[in-house]
Amino acid sequence: MKNICFVLILLLSLQSYFGHAQEHPLARLWKVNDSEIPRLLELERNLTELDKILSQILEQDDYITNFAGSYINLMNESIVVMTLNLSKFNDLISLPEINPHRNFFHPGNATISTAQLRKNFEQITQIALNIRPINIFFYINIEINNIILFFEYKNNTINEKFINETEPFHPHIIYAEEPPYSLAQQTIKSPRDVRKISVIIPGGEGIFNHGPESYGCSVGFWARDAINTKNTYIITTGHGIDSRLGLNEFYPWPWENNAPPPESRKIIIGTPVVFSVNTFDYALIKVKRKNVIPSFEVRNSDFAQYPILFINDGLHASGHGIHLCKSGHTTHFTCGYIKGFNGIFGDEEGFTRNLIITDMLAKDGDSGGSVISFDAPNNLRSVSLAGIHAAQSINIAAGQSLETIISAVNSSWNIKIVPVLRPRG
Repeated sequence: MKNICFVLILLLSLQSYFGHAQEHPLARLWKVNDSEIPRLLELERNLTELDKILSQILEQDDYITNFAGSYINLMNESIVVMTLNLSKFNDLISLPEINPHRNFFHPGNATISTAQLRKNFEQITQIALNIRPINIFFYINIEINNIILFFEYKNNTINEKFINETEPFHPHIIYAEEPPYSLAQQTIKSPRDVRKISVIIPGGEGIFNHGPESYGCSVGFWARDAINTKNTYIITTGHGIDSRLGLNEFYPWPWENNAPPPESRKIIIGTPVVFSVNTFDYALIKVKRKNVIPSFEVRNSDFAQYPILFINDGLHASGHGIHLCKSGHTTHFTCGYIKGFNGIFGDEEGFTRNLIITDMLAKDGDSGGSVISFDAPNNLRSVSLAGIHAAQSINIAAGQSLETIISAVNSSWNIKIVPVLRPRG
């Protein structure tokens, strides 16, 4: 009888384990069954389009001082409009562009207008440039209706000076060791399907720079040179480059290996031709080997039913509260919600700007990894590329947007890159 009970428990455990493994990443984020994802993706897309219309209106002079932006609450099927004056909200939803969809819009309580938030943010940014605080994220959070200052360290003299200087603006201060204002719960699982090192290197796969200290990061996306079409690049993070080396050479670092395996040193991918850390964070690794094949895939192999995702398009991420995901070497595939745009991260190397701020899980080694969004309710393997992962701390992660990278590479280095996408048809 004991043996029968043991077998039943084992079978139930295995069923639970493998059933859980086949959940789509968005099912975990939204805490729903896979079958509900298409409807929610379609709803999120529709709410995002409505939010774009609303955002254009809120930029007008009559509204920018009476409102403080908006964010999408997918689970409540609504757009929350942060409102200082309720009578103005009633005027807003009476507009012909908004009125047919008025049931989707709900007022949220705000005390600081968009105009004032932006003014405060500019002044705080200037203070940061003067004082140079260390390991800090700061951005405008629409839902909190304030500027967030997120510090990794307490009791730092420079950071304390920065806090004192910004006190007149009453920012919302968070330290990494404190519970966050929002947390997207994620579970990291050990990989089960051990792959051999391959010359097909998808987005999210690890790569490392062999030097006095091995710098590990992740693949963001593949790109081709629009002018010199023979040149192919892997786009990753700039802070993964070891500037002490005369020559940086990158090799594969598969998810299955905590440390770069010795055999991977036989497969040199390429060397960086340009990179940036200050202002924007990116690097272009020019691929040397002809048999390292450009890929439009993103690795998601912890989820047995969706092990590979396909990049079908580029995305201009917009809409506070919508989902965003990343694939990277350390924490693999995780998702969260957009909390802010045009954020700034500062550390000893300088400041990185134009960041998309999320609450997804990320750790060291994920830097450079693919930042994507699921874009097709009828195809849960289809994604749009939003950028690369740039920085993180506890319960906060920042991505460098695709349009920022393309624009910066073109203007600074006169290289026109085109992301490698899945062929249509």
